[in-house]
Amino acid sequence: RSSHYYWTIDNINIFELPAYDIKQVNLWMADVNNGLEYTSFPANQMSTLTVQSPLLNSGVGAPTNIAMEITTFDGSNTIIDGPVEGGSLLIGSLNSGERDTITFATAIDLSGYALGDYTVRSVIKYDETDEVTANDTVFRTFKVVENSMGHDNFDLSMTTNQIGYTNDSK
Repeated sequence: RSSHYYWTIDNINIFELPAYDIKQVNLWMADVNNGLEYTSFPANQMSTLTVQSPLLNSGVGAPTNIAMEITTFDGSNTIIDGPVEGGSLLIGSLNSGERDTITFATAIDLSGYALGDYTVRSVIKYDETDEVTANDTVFRTFKVVENSMGHDNFDLSMTTNQIGYTNDSK
C-alpha cells in the first residue's frame, strides 16, 4: 500500500512552430463586435458587404500588412464580385500566440444581387509567406430572399476547401 500518487509521462511531442502561420478561425457576415450577424437578407435591404474574422497567430513571427481577400460567388459557384483586399485589426498587432479580429467593410455592393444563395470566400494575406496555407481560407454563405431577415446560419459546415478552391499560391 502506498500513500503517494505516481505519474508517468509518455508520448511527448516536441515540434518547432512555423515562422509564419495565421489561422482564420471563423468568418462572419457583419462587424459582430458592434452588432449581430445576419445571413438572410431581404432584397430591398441589401447594402455593401462587411465581413469579420477572428485570427490566431500560430507562428513565431509577427506578420505585416495583414488583409482579407474577399470574393463572392453565386449559387452556381461563379465569381460575381472580387477579389477585393483590405481590412483592419481590432487591436492592431498579431504577435506570436496572440488573437485579434480583422474587419473589412468592402465596397462590394450587394443591392443588385438577385434572390438566391451566395458564398463569400475570405483568404488571409500578408507580406510574409504563410507556412500552413490550409487554414488561411474560410467560406460563409448567405441568402437574398423576398421579405425576411434572419440570423440563421444555413451553412452545413464551414470548411476551408469549398468550391474546389485551395489556397496553394502565395
